[in-house]
Amino acid sequence: MSMLVVTLAVQIAAQCSGAACPDPCTACAFPPVSGANQALPELRAMFTAIAERDLAADLPTVSDVEVGAARAREPAPFPCRLMPAIGATESSILQFCEASGLTVISFDCGFGIMQVTSGAASYPGLEARADINVAAGANILAAKWNGNESYGGQFGDSDPAVVEGWYFAVWAYNGFVYGNNPNNPSFPASRPPYHGAGGLSRGSYPYQELVWGYLRNPLDKDGELVVEPLEVSYPDPSTIPDQSGLFSVDVPLPEPTHTDPCQEACPPSGCPPDELRTLILDDLDATFTLEGTTEEHATGGYADHFRSAAIAPAGAPTVRAQFSGTAPWSGAFDVAAFVPLDPATCTDVRISVDACGAPATFSADQNVPGGMFAPLGQVVLRQGDAVTVEVTNDTSDSDTSHRVGIDAFRFSWRGEADLTSCDEPGEGEGEGEGEGEGEEPAEGEGEEPAEGEGEGEEPLRVPLGGGCGCGAGAAGDAVVLGSLALLLALPTRRRAR
Repeated sequence: MSMLVVTLAVQIAAQCSGAACPDPCTACAFPPVSGANQALPELRAMFTAIAERDLAADLPTVSDVEVGAARAREPAPFPCRLMPAIGATESSILQFCEASGLTVISFDCGFGIMQVTSGAASYPGLEARADINVAAGANILAAKWNGNESYGGQFGDSDPAVVEGWYFAVWAYNGFVYGNNPNNPSFPASRPPYHGAGGLSRGSYPYQELVWGYLRNPLDKDGELVVEPLEVSYPDPSTIPDQSGLFSVDVPLPEPTHTDPCQEACPPSGCPPDELRTLILDDLDATFTLEGTTEEHATGGYADHFRSAAIAPAGAPTVRAQFSGTAPWSGAFDVAAFVPLDPATCTDVRISVDACGAPATFSADQNVPGGMFAPLGQVVLRQGDAVTVEVTNDTSDSDTSHRVGIDAFRFSWRGEADLTSCDEPGEGEGEGEGEGEGEEPAEGEGEEPAEGEGEGEEPLRVPLGGGCGCGAGAAGDAVVLGSLALLLALPTRRRAR
């Protein structure tokens, strides 16, 4: 029997060699059909409806997911941007080949946006309709979450609202195999996040880190990001067994954690409009000033460029960099510093933020994997007021081979705040020390797996997001809109008023 299975598998593979587009595989459960990909607003609405389980009657049922310590099944929503990130990884969010207009079907019979493979025959229409395809993918993902006793285990108290809690389920969506283990020595140990500054090729990452990369640095379609960027934390690889085969562990959630509801709860005064939610200050801004000697680097920073300076003894800085901007809205803002790639390696980069009240001081550790924003803490801003960030090269780091990276800072609105300190100097808001001191506030808030889908040491599926001839997106950074730029937050979330 096993010989027959192997023979059939070889025959199918031979019939379905080559790229999924423009000529998709025709030896699968359903033949390819002609169709047109949806416009971006329609795609966003579809992903949102499925994440919220607002399913049309003719869509596949999406299994409840196990929640909490008791793992009781509930129809809990999915994080809003998780499915688009999986779709970006699998197919560049394409249901139909752009050149031929035929269904994207891979050599291993992966269908459409979510590249549903085993069990595809259970979802009639997934080859023709994007909503059926994504709902089928959501059902498979729910089964992987519920299969925690085989597929990795669980993070924290199994809260599906927490994006980081889906790490093992996303891993299992592609195949719970050692090829996706973050400890696999075939992956560079100090790899920056995928699809961001300094990002490496797809083969340098396990599958779930490809998805995490598209959460942080979303796919661009026709010059527009599919969804807003979403911060997401990575688990400590040392907490994950360095082994092949199935396992189940109880792993602490990485900090900070993030939630991503499709409907954002706004205060009585309302949420800021999308274009006023985030302020980016970069060393390429016209108002950036610098005293002292630094070295410029063309790659490895936010928007590629960054500067570095030799370290100086604590209390005796020789370099002083100042970033200036204007608060886009009033309220509490999370502050994050972009960690450039080498040679930015200082373990104690001293940062001062002058906004409401006395300056808030922070310390950032740059001797960590870079290419991402690292949270510092929180400050209060008042709309229209000046915001100043100062970085110096004096440090407690005694390793003279280390250098201070000078790059970019991001302020992200998180809610209302008392603005009293904006009129009279007072104690700094959110003073912290150490990388990411202070937990970043939240960004928002079954059935068994189909036979053969992710069971045991299954063959690793190849997602189509790159190198398949089906419209893979190029790596890129978050969009900067000019000097003292505001990071444009795209309208993928509905805000409850």
